Amino acid sequence: MRQNSQITFLCKHEKTTIMIKIFTALIFIAAIGFPSGSSDAYVLEGNHILYRAVKKLKSRSNLSAKQILTIYENDFQETTAEFEETVNYNFPEQFRSDLLTGQTSKIHVFSKSETITIFNDTISSNPESGLDHYKDLLLFRDRSLLEERLALLGVDISISSLGRFENRIFYIVGAKYPDETQPQVWIEKETFLPARYLLIESSESGIDSIIEFRYLRWMKTEKTWYPMRVETYADEKLIRTIDINSIDTNPVFEKELFDIAHLQTVYPSVTPDLYDRDEADDLEEVQKSIEDFKKRFD
Repeated sequence: MRQNSQITFLCKHEKTTIMIKIFTALIFIAAIGFPSGSSDAYVLEGNHILYRAVKKLKSRSNLSAKQILTIYENDFQETTAEFEETVNYNFPEQFRSDLLTGQTSKIHVFSKSETITIFNDTISSNPESGLDHYKDLLLFRDRSLLEERLALLGVDISISSLGRFENRIFYIVGAKYPDETQPQVWIEKETFLPARYLLIESSESGIDSIIEFRYLRWMKTEKTWYPMRVETYADEKLIRTIDINSIDTNPVFEKELFDIAHLQTVYPSVTPDLYDRDEADDLEEVQKSIEDFKKRFD
């Protein structure tokens, strides 16, 4: 009996040793396969990542927010100007922002792939700039519409990967981590909330710039999510921030608010002049000096 007990003990000990070795080996494999926040293991496909993100944000009602737009001028991140702005979302494909300060006004409307921008009651010849794209991940709460918009801006939906940023893990659609030279969207792995949106802008001089939007401090209001802060970077330099003051999740919009054809009958078109040349390339202006961007509101 004693001999049988010893054999049983040895067998159990041997099984335990084997299990420990297997567990150790698995930890080692995981460690070498995910050294810097990226892995070659199975990653969700881009369209499924976007589907989960859209599902997270989907709202049955529209949204209106009052926010403060702050523009920064130099490397010391000194505030150049602050503006009160109202943004309206008529999901899933209509957006309007209204900015009014002193004697200057700006209206920007996106409606079903059409855009218009009105400065000082005059229609600008440049209907949309690179800085207007921050709204994309917040507006298109329909996967097909979002995919269409991202593809138009160069995001390759067929590419996806895992990446790390500020000690958190993200799904990346449009690039293989750590490549940030391609248009891409970062979705937080645990929450499926959008975190980063990188786009490539080409200037008339042929120099490409990377514009990045970061969506921070997400808050759930009623049955929808919205970031309470959005930061915009040009070539890793902070150039502006948006901070939300209040959110209305049940606004009632008049149809004419997003009617571009109607707006074109109300406001005259601008004639080419120095002002329009300043509008020609928003990112080139940022590269040269944020002051040029500020001039729009002076």
